[in-house]
Amino acid sequence: VFVLLGLRRGLAPLIRLRDAVRSRSRSDLEPVEVPGAQSEIRPLIEALNAYMQRVRAQMAAQRRFIANAAHQLRTPLALLSTQASYALRETKADQRQEALVALQTSSGKLARLAEQLLTLSRAEPGSRRPRADRIDLTEAARQVLEAQAPAAIKRDID
Repeated sequence: VFVLLGLRRGLAPLIRLRDAVRSRSRSDLEPVEVPGAQSEIRPLIEALNAYMQRVRAQMAAQRRFIANAAHQLRTPLALLSTQASYALRETKADQRQEALVALQTSSGKLARLAEQLLTLSRAEPGSRRPRADRIDLTEAARQVLEAQAPAAIKRDID
């Protein structure tokens, strides 16, 4: 009987910690507080809180990644929609063909962007940063202007 009482008393801080963790919602990653926790259990509580901080940081990084990915995809998708609308309205076969080629080129670029985003999402946390590539902004602007030129000419836009 004394052994059981001693065991129960010795395990009481762990039971309080278990109850504190068990009573939380799945989304509650705030630090665990166990009032009156003995010094023997403090390292466990600190380790648990440090782990939850890492999980919070990882979740925040994932939210930022998703927001950035959505933003990166929005413009190419709008361009595809515009190019498809232009191709559907075009009555001349050669201009429709040009619009369809531009649409195909843009969809290829969008597919590459999606692949890059997937590769980035699979990168291990803390791994080496991906290599930064130089981008020729003049060339990128030229490609966008070439893609939009048929619509601009049709509408007499300089």
